[in-house]
Amino acid sequence: MRGTSSQSTTRPPTVMRSSGPSWPSTISSVFVELEYEQLEVSDKPIRGRIYQYEFGDLMFQRSITSGHAHRVTRSERLIRHSPHNNYFIGFLLSGGAVLSQDGHTADLHPGDIAILDSTRVYSIDVPKSFDALWIRTPRYRLEGRLHDVSEVMANKIDGHTGVGHVASEMLRAALAEAPRLAPQEA
Repeated sequence: MRGTSSQSTTRPPTVMRSSGPSWPSTISSVFVELEYEQLEVSDKPIRGRIYQYEFGDLMFQRSITSGHAHRVTRSERLIRHSPHNNYFIGFLLSGGAVLSQDGHTADLHPGDIAILDSTRVYSIDVPKSFDALWIRTPRYRLEGRLHDVSEVMANKIDGHTGVGHVASEMLRAALAEAPRLAPQEA
């Protein structure tokens, strides 16, 4: 038997839409402070939507972009002046992305997962369009569970086999249920 979430009404996400020159400031205001770089010449502006669902101290953030290749970077300069101190668990739904942090690189394909630390330098390269779920996670939720945090950052967790497949399916189900879950059910 299901809990109270089956009787709760659907709650809409917070939605942000942006395109062209306003996209960099939108992603910085939603995630953490980021530098944005267009990697190819294009006459079409990048467009994006971000859907947010709050779950207690977690935040589900689905980011959908369309357009040209681009890179976002979390630089040392931005980190020094930032109040953010959390992790992002990234789950790729479609498209592709390359995440780099602490000398590790994760080339993600749909279903794959990787973790980034907002207090350390990282970059995300998006070759074209992509759809990803990012789970903003407080530091205490992961640190006690990970032996050496720096060894885990930007390492691809294959979402097609073993425990990675189980985690991938759980994230997919959580995203599907997000509109029906109350924040306290996190």
